[in-house]
Parts: sequence; structure tokens; C-alpha cells
Amino acid sequence: MTKQRLIIVVAVVLIVLSIGVLGYVGLQMFGRQSPGSTQPLNPFGGILNPGGSTTYVPKTMSVHARSGEAVMVPNVLSGKEPLDTPGGRFYNLYGPEYSTEGFTFSIQYSESDSQFLIILIAEPIGAARLEAQTYLRNLLALSDSELCSLNTIISVTPDVSEVYSQYENLGLSFCPGAVKLP
Repeated sequence: MTKQRLIIVVAVVLIVLSIGVLGYVGLQMFGRQSPGSTQPLNPFGGILNPGGSTTYVPKTMSVHARSGEAVMVPNVLSGKEPLDTPGGRFYNLYGPEYSTEGFTFSIQYSESDSQFLIILIAEPIGAARLEAQTYLRNLLALSDSELCSLNTIISVTPDVSEVYSQYENLGLSFCPGAVKLP
């Protein structure tokens, strides 16, 4: 093989490898999809729409404390489908949609009054409340005192506990006025 032919073969191999690497990198950057979405992610932020425009999805959101003060938390509504009811718009943040099997609690967020509703759906309800509190604390990235400032209602259905279903709000265990649970 002549020197000139060897140079041509090496050049072709390098070009083919370069195209392969560029194609792979392009797929990694522009071919990814957001979880639960069919829309490709924009590497510069947001979601690419079919027309090429970008939808901005904020990383944080504001919820209102009982005092009316705004509290910034991670955007827990991103990718969630709202449930519009006559009472307002709700989002299921955790828990069952159809069957309670395997769940000890559920958490919904009411957008209209910036309220977190935790429903304990399994015994022992004290342990279920502790699990729910831990989940909410991690989800919102807030301290216990910050969680106490939020509009949060914890309840239990009569089929789980006849006695504790009589309370309007069991409260977060570490907040003032919380009901002591077994």
C-alpha cells in the first residue's frame, strides 16, 4: 500500500469515527426526554416544543404560609397533572390514585389555598404520619419550623381509625397543637 493510499484510508476512518462521535453526542444532548414526557429536553433549559419554541419550567415555586408570607420550595408540581374540581385545583404529590394497597399515606396540594392535605390510610397511624412528614420534609426541602408555618392538614378516614377521624387536623407531630398518635 502506498503512502498516499494509507493517508486516505486513515483520513476516511477518522471522518467516520468523528461522525459517529458527533451523532452520539447529539443524541445525548438533544434526544433526551423529560421523565413522563414525549418532549425532548432543551440542553439550555425548558422543554422544546414541536415548533422549536421553548417552554420554561421553573425549578422553584412559591407556596403561602398561614401568615400569608411566601415560602420558596422546589417545583413539586412540575410534570403533575392537575385535578380540577369545584373546590379548586389539586395535585397528587404522593399516594394512590385508584387503590390504597401498599400505601400508608397520600399527599395532595391545593393550588387555590396553598394547602397540603395528608391523608393517613393505614395503621399504625402514628408511623404513617412519621413517614408522611419525612416525605414532605424531603420533597419541600424545608426545616420542621418552616413546615409548621405551612397550611397543612393531616387527617385519617373513619375506616382506618374511627377515633382519630373525629379530629379536623391531627397536625405534624413536631408542630404546636399536634394530636399525639399511637
